[in-house]
Amino acid sequence: MVSIANVGAKGGCAKASTLVRHRPGRLELEVLADRPVSRLAARLAPVRERVDLYGGHMTAGGDTHFAVHCQLPLEVVDSR
Repeated sequence: MVSIANVGAKGGCAKASTLVRHRPGRLELEVLADRPVSRLAARLAPVRERVDLYGGHMTAGGDTHFAVHCQLPLEVVDSR
């Protein structure tokens, strides 16, 4: 949700799309904006920290459009 809000409110994009995929053992999330958004990747640092906390992986950026890709494991991760 933070990615979507940032793309619209802070990025000035006219369109954004989201995709949620369930794969064996993981959940994949994708947010695509219709143009590049400068400095938005830095604003997503708290989201990246939460994804890392749960053992996931996130990328954000792009030259011709802005994209956030996130994968979260569905199994329990022991953080001790």
